Amino acid sequence: MHLDDKTFTNLLIICQALDAKFPHGADIFQRVSRLCEESGELASAVNHLEGMGVKRRKHGQPQYDNLIKEIQDVMRCAVGIAMHYGVEREVVAAISRSAEGVERK
Repeated sequence: MHLDDKTFTNLLIICQALDAKFPHGADIFQRVSRLCEESGELASAVNHLEGMGVKRRKHGQPQYDNLIKEIQDVMRCAVGIAMHYGVEREVVAAISRSAEGVERK
């Protein structure tokens, strides 16, 4: 499966809109804290889907919608960190190089 080349751009658009809406939330330590928080929520969604612990008993059947939302949130937070340091193009280039290396193998 190939994602279109607009995926990263769309994440940038979302990050820029959120930065404009919440201008005091773009501090790097807030961005990293948000990434950690969202990673925890992603782990919880995976835990629920895999039926570990008491998640299903407490919350019912898992929904892929929640997993998808949490994956997007983690990706958005990571892109926000790239934006903070101004390395968006470099991240895209690094992803392309990695994909090319995998395709060659």
